[in-house]
Amino acid sequence: MRPAQRSDFDTQMMQIALGVAARGLGRTAPNPSVGAVIADERTGEII
Repeated sequence: MRPAQRSDFDTQMMQIALGVAARGLGRTAPNPSVGAVIADERTGEII
């Protein structure tokens, strides 16, 4: 996704996903630490 297509909502959800991923740092080897957020952009609700 190009920066011009990224909304404030997308940026906010990415920050949350990165925070979720950071909680697994050092505990997921040999796999990468990942985070995911499922949210409704219309309501802002994280599902």
